[in-house]
Order: sequence, then C-alpha cells, then structure tokens
Amino acid sequence: MLVDPNGWRWYGNTAVDWKGWRLHPGGVRITLVKPNPIEVGNLRSLATAVAVQCDSLRQTWRIDGQWEPWKIPSGGTVPARIVLDLCSNTTDAPAVPVLPLE
Repeated sequence: MLVDPNGWRWYGNTAVDWKGWRLHPGGVRITLVKPNPIEVGNLRSLATAVAVQCDSLRQTWRIDGQWEPWKIPSGGTVPARIVLDLCSNTTDAPAVPVLPLE
C-alpha cells in the first residue's frame, strides 16, 4: 500500500483519501475514492465516495449520488483491504446498527 504526500492511499490503482475519513452517526466513516474498474468492477469504478462501518466490517460505495446496499467485502479484495486497514485503527464505542445486509 502506497501513501502519497496528499494523503491518498493506493491499493493497486484504486486511491482512497485517507486523510479525508469523517465519522458519521452509527460509527460510519466516509471518504473520497478513485476506484479502478479492474480492481472493483465497472459499476463501482464510477464511485466518488466509500463508507465503512467497522463494528460490522461492512462497506458501501456512493455511485451517481446514491449509496449501494451495505455488504461485507470478499476477503483479499481491494474493498476488504480498505475495510481492514481502516478498522484496524479505530476504537469507538458500540455503534448504532446501519441498514441491514441485502
């Protein structure tokens, strides 16, 4: 994982604004993202933001102004690495549950 001087972390060719993470109600953290279609798929490569809920290790993408349903990313994928890297560094009290998995 590479970090550039502006605070973007790179997962292959997918960039996450690591300095931009903001905590929201329910323990949800949101930041900007520049996804790569090869690493996250064609639809998710259109995302402009990513959200993570560490208590449940779930993640979602914001595409065209709408959030996808919450999902637990598959192990070893770029989304899973983002979740694990972020959540391994957080220590929050128990969070309010987010929308159910689909």
